[in-house]
Amino acid sequence: TPTAKFLAANAERWKAQLAIVARIFPEARPLVQALEDPGVVGRYALVQGRTYLSGVRMNAYVPPLNFFTDRNAGLLVLLTLLTDADPEGWSRASAAGLSKRFHVSRTHLITLLRDALQAGHLERREENLYRVTRAMRDAAEEFIAGVYIVSAVTARGVLAEASDRRAA
Repeated sequence: TPTAKFLAANAERWKAQLAIVARIFPEARPLVQALEDPGVVGRYALVQGRTYLSGVRMNAYVPPLNFFTDRNAGLLVLLTLLTDADPEGWSRASAAGLSKRFHVSRTHLITLLRDALQAGHLERREENLYRVTRAMRDAAEEFIAGVYIVSAVTARGVLAEASDRRAA
């Protein structure tokens, strides 16, 4: 059974995602505020869980991303390098700083960054200055788009179940 803390953290993330989804799927707007209600959070979690249990895995649609998603804090590191980047795509990041931020060992981060460089997923201009390659940026964008699609599908499922309950 999920804890209240777990559900609250996810509710915040889902609200942020749905606020964006609602721009192209206006029916989702009411769910943004409705996620303040623990009952709605529970229903949202159940509908999204059914999607997961049916076999949908976001990284299955974006195989290049597996390099990062298969490693502890890998996706967080990738997204950090992308969001902290300057206009040319360069991001200053140290293994020590990332390890503290994401609570993994410095050795793990050094290995992750080195392996990503060797695999051609990152470029390095100087120590602690990295850029995510175009192919990996594209993969990350596809992954994020998929997250919003799953959010929209989940919202539709929650709304349909609510409508069915009202009709019954």
